[in-house]
Amino acid sequence: MTPTSSSNPVVHHGLPATIDALPRDATRPAQTRFGRALQARFLRRLADSGEVRVAVSALSVSHQTVYRMRRACRVFARGWDAALVIARDRAEDALAARALHGGGGGGLLPRRGGGDAAAL
Repeated sequence: MTPTSSSNPVVHHGLPATIDALPRDATRPAQTRFGRALQARFLRRLADSGEVRVAVSALSVSHQTVYRMRRACRVFARGWDAALVIARDRAEDALAARALHGGGGGGLLPRRGGGDAAAL
């Protein structure tokens, strides 16, 4: 079931607000290299791709680092959840468009064997 904006405002409007609410870098231990700016980039990339490893691929952090931060920071975890909802909605839209208008390229999802029916 998809949460509605009235039951969970983080889902639809929350990613920018959540990014703004991330703790400032000064509130974290000095050894933490995954600062606020990198967290915001990760969350945006996660919303675009829906995949953690794709989202960290251009960042200077490992996927293990982002998972540790998810466990350590509730605000970051909420942003992660919101990003995945955004990615899922985009993927659903892309699949629906491919199903309705044919399997032409240019969608968010790569073409895989089995055709569009298998993707649905």
